[in-house]
Amino acid sequence: MPSKFIFSLTADRFSAYQWQNNQLLDEHVFTSDAFGQERFSEYLLRVGSKPVYVLADLVEEDYRFDQVPHLIGPERSALFNRKLDQYYRNTPFRHALTQGRQEEGRRDDRVLFSALTNPALITPWIDLMLQRSVAIAGLYSVSLICKQLIRDVSSPQLLLITWQKHAGLRQTYFQNSQVNFSRLTPLAQGDDPVDKVVAESARTLQYLNSLSLLPPDRPLDVFIVCSSRDRQELQARLSSTPSLRYVFLDIRQVARSLDLKEGPGDSDATPLLLQVLGRYPLHNQYGAPAHTHFFSLLKLRRVLNGLALAAGAASVLVGGAYFWVAAGLQNTIGEVAGKARELSATYQRITSDFPPAPTSAANMQTAVVLAEKLAALAPPPQGVLAPVARTLDAFPGIQVNGLSWHNTFTPDDVKPDYAPAGGTVAAPEQKAPAPGARPAPAQAPEKPYQVIFLQGEIVPFDNNYRRAIDTINGFQDALRRNGLTVSTLTLPLDLRPEATVSSELSAQQGQSRRAVFVLKLVTRQAEKSAPPAQGGKT
Repeated sequence: MPSKFIFSLTADRFSAYQWQNNQLLDEHVFTSDAFGQERFSEYLLRVGSKPVYVLADLVEEDYRFDQVPHLIGPERSALFNRKLDQYYRNTPFRHALTQGRQEEGRRDDRVLFSALTNPALITPWIDLMLQRSVAIAGLYSVSLICKQLIRDVSSPQLLLITWQKHAGLRQTYFQNSQVNFSRLTPLAQGDDPVDKVVAESARTLQYLNSLSLLPPDRPLDVFIVCSSRDRQELQARLSSTPSLRYVFLDIRQVARSLDLKEGPGDSDATPLLLQVLGRYPLHNQYGAPAHTHFFSLLKLRRVLNGLALAAGAASVLVGGAYFWVAAGLQNTIGEVAGKARELSATYQRITSDFPPAPTSAANMQTAVVLAEKLAALAPPPQGVLAPVARTLDAFPGIQVNGLSWHNTFTPDDVKPDYAPAGGTVAAPEQKAPAPGARPAPAQAPEKPYQVIFLQGEIVPFDNNYRRAIDTINGFQDALRRNGLTVSTLTLPLDLRPEATVSSELSAQQGQSRRAVFVLKLVTRQAEKSAPPAQGGKT
């Protein structure tokens, strides 16, 4: 099955070839009239989605040299398009080829602008291909691809002469391996190619001499591609001179140097050029973006197919890896299950000798879990009493008469378990809720509180209430610095605005005076627990 199709276009002939296994196969020739184009439209049905390369060999090809500023990106494309519109406004088959930069000055680009100036010879064939959605990879010119025939030749200036049976004699002049101009001379029926080479090469040399393009210090190299039979006659009729050096390239040796499987039998270079285009596909030359639209879609489809194939291969690899892992896990599961059965049998054998248990193992597990939860809900008070003890060490004049400890989620609702003797109320009274009012639901915090009621006394007490209250206030500040929330329930002296010192003293007449106080200490439990109902008293 062919991998691509190669078409050859001349002034009065259109040929189609299949490219398969690096060979041209199955030539089909179509005339330029309506009948030939109809046959070509039917032939395109076999092309399908294969790429197509079109090689044109026409007289109507023009070349213009120019020097333009060195630009890149969209600016360069816009500049080239303006130049092409300026030179070749009436044809869509245009091309700009950069041939290096100037060595001095601002180093402008040297650009060869060229075009196929008779679109009427090309457009009907291109339109038929577009109607069939053919993927045109590019439109090429013999003058711009024949460089491949002398790619191993190093000569600063040379003239390459090739003969195409159905097009004519092509002479292409190169400077520093770059195309300078090309000239095609059609051959009439019956013309001898050797006679034509001798005559036309002399005219071309006169043209080059008139333009001062002949090298002044060395001979001009003239390379002629021909068969071994024509070579003998050409050597007899063309002799090298001090200004010219003829080099005859055997067409079969040129084919071998290009790794082509088969060389032409005569001097016709058309099959050789078509094989060059098939073996070494070049970037599109004269095809407009509208002409290569379907080829762009073909390349995009190939990229997407490649990505899909890569994704499928990756999925297969990943799936295989997961299957291998799953097989390993299945073996591990079997081994673990066997060990579990062995351990279960050992457990049953050992527990069969145990005396009868008072309850089932499930009930014992539940009891252990409940005990752990209760222990978490009622932690020992050492954690909160430790900072209290450290603070008391700093206040030797305070004597502890009572201590009660509670775990709760609502520290404001906890009341002391005793009423201190000799003290006075310091905290404000709370208002009772209105009759029939429902208390607002309180959301329990995540962690419980620990509440301590500390009943203390200033010992010894010398009836100096100011000093006693200052000592109690200092004690409270020290407790707060240890991370406790402290509130005063009673003090040795009632400091409320509505109370009087005289009434307080009269209340204590008939008994010994004492500086008694009660503090409420609150701290937060570290772990998350359920609402407890725990308490203790010392």
